[in-house]
Parts: sequence; structure tokens; C-alpha cells
Amino acid sequence: MDMTDKSGGRVSGFERHLQTVLVMAVVAMLGWAGNKASDGLETLTRLEERVEVLKVGLDRLGGTESKLQRLDIRVQSLERRLEDRYDRAND
Repeated sequence: MDMTDKSGGRVSGFERHLQTVLVMAVVAMLGWAGNKASDGLETLTRLEERVEVLKVGLDRLGGTESKLQRLDIRVQSLERRLEDRYDRAND
């Protein structure tokens, strides 16, 4: 098979081998990039799952915080009552 370049000149065997090597290098780089993109997608998916778990935990803590605030108010009220009773008893 007689290969010629665009200008009508003959393409040497070395040039064909060089083109083959360059194409193989490009294909290898594309494969590597695809693999890295896939790894990145897996990492992103794991991070999204962790964020969801953290959101659930924060929601639970939010409920706990409001319960603690209510308990704090109740304790303060009880402390005031005890102080009032103590003051009345000592008067």
C-alpha cells in the first residue's frame, strides 16, 4: 500500500510508526483521564452520602438543643421557687 501525505509526497515508515505511537499516547491519556474522572465521581458520591448523614445528625442535635433550652428554663424556674421558699422560711 502506497501512503502519501497531503502534499502528495510519500510518507515514510518512520512517520507512520511515530503517528501510531502518538495516537497510542493520546488514547492512553484519555483512558487515564477517564479513570481519574470515575474515581472523582466515586469520591463525590461518598462525600454526598456523608453529608446526608451529617445533616441527619445535625437535625437530631437541633431537636436536642431545643429540649435543653426548655429544661434550662424549667430548672431556672425551679431554682427561683426554691429561693423564694428559702427566703420566706428565713424571714
